[in-house]
Amino acid sequence: AKNFEPNIEQLVVAADGVEDQRRFEAALYVLRKKAAKRAAESPDTPLYICSLSSRVVNYKGMLTCPGLARYFPDLLEEDFESHVALVHSRFSTNTFPSWRRAHPFRYICHN
Repeated sequence: AKNFEPNIEQLVVAADGVEDQRRFEAALYVLRKKAAKRAAESPDTPLYICSLSSRVVNYKGMLTCPGLARYFPDLLEEDFESHVALVHSRFSTNTFPSWRRAHPFRYICHN
């Protein structure tokens, strides 16, 4: 599996000194959408941004529920807090699983 996984990087965005949190989040949303559009124009440089927020962290992975904490060990850190965690562990039955097809549920998940 390691041979097929993408390069994963995490960017931490702080909202220090921001007076209007909603406006800041909106600007981050626009930045994420523009970056994704630009990346789509350059297929030689694949890029997928799971989330870009000063409040929410999203993870994307092609793994089973028991493998979640092994793959993302920061979830086990003592100071890690989460109000909710959503995991979608069913993959398509008519296509071969791939990282590109793994769902990064930004707001809600479905089954």
